[in-house]
Amino acid sequence: VLNFGKKWTTSLKMNTGISFRAPTFNDLYWPEDAWTRGNPDLKPESGWDWDMGTRLFFPILNGINIESTWFDSRISDLIIWQENAGLWIPDNVQKARIKGLENSVQFSPWKEFIYINANYTYMDARNLTKGSAREENKILVYRPKHTGNLTATFTQHPVYLIYQYQYVSRSFTDATNVWNNSLSPYYLSNMTIGAVKTIKQIKIEINLQVKNIFDQEYRAVKNMPVPGREWRISLKAEK
Repeated sequence: VLNFGKKWTTSLKMNTGISFRAPTFNDLYWPEDAWTRGNPDLKPESGWDWDMGTRLFFPILNGINIESTWFDSRISDLIIWQENAGLWIPDNVQKARIKGLENSVQFSPWKEFIYINANYTYMDARNLTKGSAREENKILVYRPKHTGNLTATFTQHPVYLIYQYQYVSRSFTDATNVWNNSLSPYYLSNMTIGAVKTIKQIKIEINLQVKNIFDQEYRAVKNMPVPGREWRISLKAEK
């Protein structure tokens, strides 16, 4: 950790490790139906990964935190569910590499009233298995290159308002990266308004949430539509 004075702080970090993941019971033995089946021949995953990043704190905007981290994972026998001849089946990818950059920023332009949190991830996930010209060096399924999130919280006790924005870029649904089989990028906006009040030592919270405010039609999984605009109301009491 490098500390420039009492308020300006720069932290450097680095991690490395090895990993192992056995197939789940569902991966191995999911009963076959018209859509899916398990794969009892799956091998466990193993991998090696490392990451390196920095965190900066500046005494502006009531304290602004900026983080940026580079990550790199090399995985053998990666377990991944993907469509094969009309069925969703888990299979092993012999060699895969997932690398990218994670960035985030947090600050409060109006202390105790407005909080902003934003993050962005760039990810390059590749199939490095040799011997398959149609799949080698192709992007792994359901691994979008770009994702971003923004959360803005407005508080005026006892009322709060939260706005959330999400962006997900195009992702492929087959191992050969056929463009016509990819999922289009989408943008989502959600909003929550609520209030918290303590009555006779009982904390009561009520909120109304609207998900997918603009009723966007999108897909997170191939051929599986996601509900449009969604309304939720909740009441919570705790002592």
